[in-house]
Parts: sequence; C-alpha cells; structure tokens
Amino acid sequence: GKIDLQKPIQDYLPEFRIKTPIPIHSILTHSSGLQDYSEMALLARGREEASSFSSKETLELIYQQTTLSFEPTTGENYSNSNFAILAKLVERVSNQKFTDYVREHFFTHLNINSDEIQFINNVTASNPNNAVGYPNRNKGESDFIPDTKSDENVLYGAGGLRANVFGL
Repeated sequence: GKIDLQKPIQDYLPEFRIKTPIPIHSILTHSSGLQDYSEMALLARGREEASSFSSKETLELIYQQTTLSFEPTTGENYSNSNFAILAKLVERVSNQKFTDYVREHFFTHLNINSDEIQFINNVTASNPNNAVGYPNRNKGESDFIPDTKSDENVLYGAGGLRANVFGL
C-alpha cells in the first residue's frame, strides 16, 4: 500500500512541530500520545469559544503540539486528534479531498447515495431540516440552545458525517 504503518506520521505530514516520531499504527490504536483537539481548544479559548475554531485552526492546534500526553505506544488514550490526522493522511497520500475519497472508495461500493449519507459543511449545516445537538452551555435546566457552530467548523475524520436510517 501507499502507507507504511510503522513509519512516523511526520514522514507524511511534516507540518508537525513535535519531533518525537509518532508511528501511524499508534494513531490507529489511540496510543499516539496526541492530545485531543477539543481539550486544547477549551484551554486556548474557554468553554464558550472552543467551538469557534475553524477546521484549519484546529489542525494547527494539533500540528503545533510540542509535547505528547505520553510516549507513543506506551499508553492509550482516546483522542479525536487521531481521526483528524488520519483524514489528513488519506488526503495527502491519495491527492483527493477526504470527502471525495470516502465517497469514491467506500460509499459508492456500498451502493449508498448522497441522499442517505451527507458530509457536513457550511451548506448542509445551514439546512433548517437537519437535526442539531442542544448542548447545555450554562448547566442550567433551561440553558439548552441549538449548537449551530459545531457543524460549521467540522473537522473530517473525527466527525462531519450525517446519515439517515435508510443509508445505514
């Protein structure tokens, strides 16, 4: 294949500042030590503004990490950053947008059409017929408000896909 799972991700994505080699297989198994981007966003901007990071800014957060939570392959910790990085790896190796690659190599072969599976972007996020989450921002009984920001800044790989029951 085009990807050697034993090679460090930095061989494919040199944008990483961190010099510790992170084997691709450790990203697949959540043993990479990469910090979760949602936690980094909370630290950078606080609870109210964490979801305002664009996809590009979120990737920069991941790339700019200077320390890992642990040395790769020595621990295990679920991190959405792993999924986002794997999506960027697919784009880099395939020379296709992640959404196009997944559509062509997965959904087409499964006979799933675009009415059943939808990648979220600014257009689909603004569709009033789409369901959205209602996070409790202030932790009060009536503080649930529609979460429209999270769809606008979706980072593929760690989310960004909607399906209806017929598509599954």
